[in-house]
Amino acid sequence: MMHRSSFKEDNSSRITGLSTAQTQLRRQYELNRRTPGSGPAVRNREPAASDAPVRSPVRQQGPVQASASDEIDPELSENCPEPNGYFADAEQCDKYYQCRDGQITEKLCPDGMVFNDYDSDQEKCDLPFNIDCSKRPKLRE
Repeated sequence: MMHRSSFKEDNSSRITGLSTAQTQLRRQYELNRRTPGSGPAVRNREPAASDAPVRSPVRQQGPVQASASDEIDPELSENCPEPNGYFADAEQCDKYYQCRDGQITEKLCPDGMVFNDYDSDQEKCDLPFNIDCSKRPKLRE
């Protein structure tokens, strides 16, 4: 027979474990975000001569993995909403597209991260609990 006090302790330890895991993820996120020049987390973007105004280097929240083929897909080229920028996939929360001079390239965020589509000028992957993926809930398998 299980006593109520042990039930409360079990639930309390589960909640504490989840809270600890989220705290650790948040600390790692903050550490990666604050560490300048830490590996692939900082990416310098060379602006094209036609770009106006000239943009400063883009800082990402996490490293970005190119998809299996990092080549321009001619079939998707006409689907860039703007000639230059980063745009979320309509269905998959960790997939996004880079448009350069109207040419589109498919990209994927690292495992456990999702694309932050707040600003189309920034290539940024973020932690899932910071982004609303309810309208594009799929993730890569």
